[in-house]
Amino acid sequence: MKIKLFLAFLSAVAVNSSTAWAQNADTAYIKVYYTFIQTPDTTRKSYQREENMGLYIGKNMSEYLSLDKLKLDSVKKQQIAQLEANPTGGLVIDARGRKPTTSTIIINNDVNNSKNDTYTVGENLLKNYYYSDECPSINWELQNEIKKIGSYTCTKAMGKFRGRTYEVWFTADIPISAGPWKLKGLPGLILEAADSQNYYIFKFAGIENMDKSANNFIINNPPEKYIKTTKKDFTKLQDAARADPVGFVNATSASMGVKMKMLPNNNYVTKKLNNPIELTDE
Repeated sequence: MKIKLFLAFLSAVAVNSSTAWAQNADTAYIKVYYTFIQTPDTTRKSYQREENMGLYIGKNMSEYLSLDKLKLDSVKKQQIAQLEANPTGGLVIDARGRKPTTSTIIINNDVNNSKNDTYTVGENLLKNYYYSDECPSINWELQNEIKKIGSYTCTKAMGKFRGRTYEVWFTADIPISAGPWKLKGLPGLILEAADSQNYYIFKFAGIENMDKSANNFIINNPPEKYIKTTKKDFTKLQDAARADPVGFVNATSASMGVKMKMLPNNNYVTKKLNNPIELTDE
């Protein structure tokens, strides 16, 4: 039992919320691959973090998430299954050289409505949480520039969103009002995007027809086994975790029934977000 609880902690599997909600589901029929490049610290502009991301698009909803984390979670599940089948075999998790991944998922509630800018955002802090995020609509300005991205003819557009100006390339060949992260609202799928300082870049890396795939991807809104909260309350949790990670881990793991204690690091310095992707809430 202790082994299972400890593994549950490592996998950051959330406990079920006691709050009941209506569950909406959609099946993705298109998967778009992006390479996400970010500069998390403006004092170290030479350091960039790169991650493989995916946009799963259904008939009504879409979900944007880290493919690297999806792969990592799959490996963890296999390790847990092997340990449960052979408890005496033990488990070794080697995190050396493993790059960080994004735990945030973004669910676009209505890909058919370019003016509906309410998202369901899933976040992880040992437990999994979700909250509703009502975003301002982006006032896109179409530009007289066209280029090819892959086999698609794309048009350039410029727009401001939460403190940053974005240059994006969208294709009317795929008439879906969606794109990476929270970028949407154009008469076609956004294939590439970057803010004016190139701190946040989304590069098109491919597209797949999921109708021909044997593995269905189900978009659940809200995500299954996530605890409902608000953006304000989740931000408070983030601040608490950064200010006192040891206390936060110990308190949260205890509330999950996990018998584990994290020892303090006297050299720890509180982490501050130097260059978040969203500079404002408006």
